[in-house]
This record gives sequence, structure tokens and C-alpha cells, in this order.
Amino acid sequence: MPCTATRANTITAAKTIDVFDPSQFDAASIRSHPSGASVRRVLAAAFNAVEPGAAVKKFLGEHPLPLGKRIFAFGLGKAACAMTNALADVSQPVDALLITKHALTP
Repeated sequence: MPCTATRANTITAAKTIDVFDPSQFDAASIRSHPSGASVRRVLAAAFNAVEPGAAVKKFLGEHPLPLGKRIFAFGLGKAACAMTNALADVSQPVDALLITKHALTP
């Protein structure tokens, strides 16, 4: 997934959006299990709980950024793009530095 940032015009509380749906875990082995539907819901909930972008949006919704301050983003690792995109959805970063394993050039 490319790392692209978008900017919002205002700082608002973010809603948590589920990235993973139970249907994405519809493997034959799970489908044939008597509790397959429950297993799919548990897997989706577990993945949604640790999705980095959703975690940032949840945190920023509970701890709003101060208005009128310059915001810089610094991210390291695999989750840097998802976390910075989530930040950019609710704020206007002045600049960002992301260091990941794979680089994309515009």
C-alpha cells in the first residue's frame, strides 16, 4: 500500500473505522467449523484492535491535539505510513519524516 498523506481542514475527533471485516477470514477450514462465524468475528475484532491507523485515530479522538500549534510527524517502521495517514486525516502536519523498510518515490 503506497504511503500517501491527505490533509484535513480542521482538527476533529476521529471515529474508529473497522478495517477488517469477518468475511475476510472466510477460509474453507473456518467455514466448515461449527463455530466458524464466531471465529471470523473474533479474528476481525483482534486485527481491528491492533490496526495502527485505527489506534492513532482512537488516541487522537480521546486526546485532541492543541489548536494553533505546528504539528510534525516522525514515523519509523512498518506502521509508519498507516499511523501518519491517520494523523493527516485529523490534522495538518507541517512536515513529516517516515523511515520504512520499503521506499516509494512519487
